[in-house]
Amino acid sequence: MLTRRLSARIAAATMAALIAVSALAHAQPPQPPEGPRYIRSETVNVRGGPGTGNSVIEVLLLGAEVQIYAITGDWARISPPGKPEKWVYAPLLQTEKPQPKPQKGKAPKDKAQAGPNSPSKLKQDETARDKSSKPH
Repeated sequence: MLTRRLSARIAAATMAALIAVSALAHAQPPQPPEGPRYIRSETVNVRGGPGTGNSVIEVLLLGAEVQIYAITGDWARISPPGKPEKWVYAPLLQTEKPQPKPQKGKAPKDKAQAGPNSPSKLKQDETARDKSSKPH
């Protein structure tokens, strides 16, 4: 009786293991996304393999366009098959091209145009002059 129960449990465990292995064998690796991706950080290290333990072989700047050929965990291969491997950390990529950040110390164009002779500045001066010349 004990031998039958043990045999039944072993058979059930074997079947479960076979089903799990079969499911893994038929699982497909994640497909890389279509279309270009853009670097979303000021600088991003490009590595010779997926992981920080691999050497940095290049540095890409904000807005650089890349194509993803494979995904391994959080890493994206940006070099085509048959070429030397180049990998970047996938969370540093985005679908839209980022706008360049304004340089420090420089005023945005809108404010730079509001100089002493700009139309908006002249209008402000006229309004102030009109108010000061009217009796209260």
